[in-house]
Amino acid sequence: MEYIPKVLLSALTPIGLTAAYIALRTWLPNHRGAQVHTAILFGLAMWVTLVTTVMYAPGVIADMRGTVLTLAVLFGGPVPALVALAVGVVMRFWIGGIGVVIGIAALLVTYAGLQVLPRCLPVYFPAKAPMSGVGLVASGLWTTFTQLGALLLADMASGVAAIDVAMPLAQFLVTTVAGSLFIVTQQRSNLRQNLNVQREQVRSMKIRDAVTGFLNREGFTWELDVALLRRPQSASKLAVVTVGMPRLRKISETLGQHTADALLEVVAYRLRILADLPSLARLDGDTFCFFLDNVGDHTIPRLAEELFAAFHRPITLDGQDFYITVNIGMSTSPSDGTTADELVTHSSQALDSASMRGENLLQFYSHNLGDTAVRRLRLESALQKALDRTTELHLVYQPQVRLDTGALVGVEALCRWESPEFGTVTPSEFIPIAETSSLIQTLGIWSLKEVCRQITNWQQQGWRAPVVAVNLSAKQLLDQDFPEQALRCIQQHGHAPSLIQFELTESAVMTDPHQSQAVLGRLKGHGFGLALDDFGTGYSNMAYLKKLPFDSLKIDRSFVKDLEHDSDSRSLCGGISALGSSLHLTMLAEGVETEGQRKILADMGYQFAQGFYFSPPLFPVDLASHWLMKPASPPACAPTPMTGDKASFLLLR
Repeated sequence: MEYIPKVLLSALTPIGLTAAYIALRTWLPNHRGAQVHTAILFGLAMWVTLVTTVMYAPGVIADMRGTVLTLAVLFGGPVPALVALAVGVVMRFWIGGIGVVIGIAALLVTYAGLQVLPRCLPVYFPAKAPMSGVGLVASGLWTTFTQLGALLLADMASGVAAIDVAMPLAQFLVTTVAGSLFIVTQQRSNLRQNLNVQREQVRSMKIRDAVTGFLNREGFTWELDVALLRRPQSASKLAVVTVGMPRLRKISETLGQHTADALLEVVAYRLRILADLPSLARLDGDTFCFFLDNVGDHTIPRLAEELFAAFHRPITLDGQDFYITVNIGMSTSPSDGTTADELVTHSSQALDSASMRGENLLQFYSHNLGDTAVRRLRLESALQKALDRTTELHLVYQPQVRLDTGALVGVEALCRWESPEFGTVTPSEFIPIAETSSLIQTLGIWSLKEVCRQITNWQQQGWRAPVVAVNLSAKQLLDQDFPEQALRCIQQHGHAPSLIQFELTESAVMTDPHQSQAVLGRLKGHGFGLALDDFGTGYSNMAYLKKLPFDSLKIDRSFVKDLEHDSDSRSLCGGISALGSSLHLTMLAEGVETEGQRKILADMGYQFAQGFYFSPPLFPVDLASHWLMKPASPPACAPTPMTGDKASFLLLR
């Protein structure tokens, strides 16, 4: 019984070590200096254990130093274990006494055995998980047997005192109890770390886009708010740049999400090259955003040019080329807003404005764009109602003539909207709204039916009905069911497909060249005519142009406007005429307004033209009375004619 107080006193150090270890793991769970703190802790515990031993006898063999070393190896790691061993060896040598050699040997054998045990029993010593109970007991037994062996070597085996027998047993008990607390602490710490990792993963999923890895709208807004809060009041401009790629959505709707995701990865890669910023975000399916601090007057225009150039090159996936057009909207702080919501909203409004005007455009925010956005929403709602009623929409027709004789060869039908709420709404305003919503397909079907109805009226009134070419939007061109839908529509009105010619722009074709080629081939197979409109304003990809079954080519009015005064315009028009002739396409020029333009185009080899020089758009009755009843005398030297009398129907005028 006299040795019990000494045993308890010796056990105080491991008990205190356990409490300190638990506190350390709680306060510094992932601190970079945790290993240093743990090494100091175990080294100090070894020092206290050996200093306490001196109080009894310098030659003592059995004490709690083995427990401290065991806990250091199992729970501290390599560095704390080596520190504890080094402190134990040095202190035991410094204390001296008759048992110095055996005491040092016991420490070294304990350490060596604890290094060998995991290799012999790997199942019970997991590398990246908390220590198992079996591993702890095995380590405690090894330490206890080492102490007993040390006692035997000290020639105490024959007459062991009670304290010497009690100390190894107490050492085993303290090792297992303290080790169990260490295991519980490790498990709780690991659980806390796992929860933190999972919480971070959930947060990352909440603020990041799964496909591109960019921030999503919520994450971008948070990052922008933080950046705005950290900026001094007198700092230079911060710009929010929104990049729209509407063709991504069209491709996704047509070819499926898998192809769209693969395309998105390439888009994300190109964006990272141009703007490798932590703030890169994907706001929705086809809209990206980032912000730049301390921007100069030329920073954004230069970056915009780089973006346009980067996406002018097609993206090739599985041997198929995809052309992605880019529009850019920008707002700046503090002039356009001081909060993230204001800046993102205004940048998006600028993007919408650029998208309405065309492709590959940069638009800076201005305060009147807010009113424009509101008007746009109201117009979209009103257009939906107009399509339901169809009494507000009507068609007018502009003649197309032969350049050499002035004889009528067709008409171009233009859509007009007289709104009770907004008055006359120009096509340049409501057509882009229809194209960026789902209304363009409804408008296209209504137009086709209206054309068929008008053809019937002309025939019933005794006039020879012209062939009508209907403009196709990109969404209609990507609809695999459209060829058959168009065929059913014209057959229901009792007309042949040869009375309809479809016109489409280069940009619509290049949204998905392979899909366009397939749809156009089926339209051609059903007997419809095909024309390429606004030639020269899009990609002008000759490789695909040669593959598409067009009958005619229409040169854009922008080339005709300066024809009389600009040599470059004349060179372009001449080159396009030569190209059309080499492809055996009938050539038509839009926007002819003067006799000089007419003569130059005729000399270049253009066969047909339209414009205010010949006639403005007319109502069907006026067209019939002024043009359809006029006899068409054949020219003396007629160029290659279109098949029949052609009327070109366009929505985008």
